[in-house]
Amino acid sequence: MFNVIDELHLPADAFKANEKRRILFEHEIVTLWRKTMDTEIDDRTLRFDIGVSLFDPNGAVSQRIITPLVFESKKRRVRLRIQLDGLQVSQSGDYLYRLEALEPNRDTREYFDIPFEVKART
Repeated sequence: MFNVIDELHLPADAFKANEKRRILFEHEIVTLWRKTMDTEIDDRTLRFDIGVSLFDPNGAVSQRIITPLVFESKKRRVRLRIQLDGLQVSQSGDYLYRLEALEPNRDTREYFDIPFEVKART
């Protein structure tokens, strides 16, 4: 990884009153997933979807994507690389990406959050 971003500074005019604005900002979310069960016990191919939601400072979802994740047979780890070209902002404050495993016939299970702060540059 080259840069880990935990704070993003945007021009003050990027924030209009009560209006979402798309900011072009190429970035990636890179994760490593690991099976908890040994592949000698269960070597099936596993397929499920990962939901990625961007939450604004008010807790509202401003973006959501779903991407597949596949553990091939005999593989215990898989990397997931999600390339994004921008994000929706409405105000300065604490934003977060939430990644969830969406498994068929099961409730959504929250895995983890990636927080970052968006600030208005003065």
